[in-house]
Amino acid sequence: KLPSLPLPNLSTNFHELKYTQWMSYLQSRAKLSYDSRNGLSLNEYESQLLQSVRADLCLIDCLSTPISIAYMIQKIGLNASFSSIDGAKYKTVTIICIGCAEKTEERILRETTCWNELVELFLNRFESVKVWIVGPEMSKTEENFTNGMHINSKFGIFKGSAINFFRAYPQYLDKKNGTIVVGINCGFGNFENPEDRRYDLLLNWFGDLQFLTATSIPLLFTCANDYADLAGETTIMRFILGAKFIAKPQENPFSYA
Repeated sequence: KLPSLPLPNLSTNFHELKYTQWMSYLQSRAKLSYDSRNGLSLNEYESQLLQSVRADLCLIDCLSTPISIAYMIQKIGLNASFSSIDGAKYKTVTIICIGCAEKTEERILRETTCWNELVELFLNRFESVKVWIVGPEMSKTEENFTNGMHINSKFGIFKGSAINFFRAYPQYLDKKNGTIVVGINCGFGNFENPEDRRYDLLLNWFGDLQFLTATSIPLLFTCANDYADLAGETTIMRFILGAKFIAKPQENPFSYA
């Protein structure tokens, strides 16, 4: 079974988390699950947690995608823009992750609590949070998957493309659901495959990309590298699809181990 971080305390304030780089995040996260009844000081507990992560870097890989999404959303201020001074502007926020697969994102959801690290960013601000993990390589469609951590958060699994998803759940095109779409290492701008398959990924993604860029939904993307994928994807988004950028491409401090 894949590793997870220790569960946070019930009275935890997740606004104390530091989304800057791995060390500061893990140190701030240790404070949220620390319990003095375990016989350790906070410094000893923090050191123990960091040692366990160094001993099994698989935990970093399990955390990378949800923490990267939380980092992007916070970095560009989307979590703040979905609320107002007087409270929640929207009752819910919905994060739809596309380009996911059974062997990676779905397995992490089923075997760990790592995806809850993303949910925590919003729970103090909204009544409910829904995260969908979407892709043709998912095992099946399952609308309400819960790991029992939060009654106000739910996960959904969808097998199919982004267009298939929005056909099945058109309500997420409504702004009141506070929808954000995140593409996980989609690779549609990488043309390093052999000549006869060079444009396969782009062609597979193009219909979804045309549809998504025609909506008013914020779109965020992670890239597997900063040369082939990043260069190709930003070029396609800007010059072929005419997308309006809400932030410049930047390095992800929460990359895989």
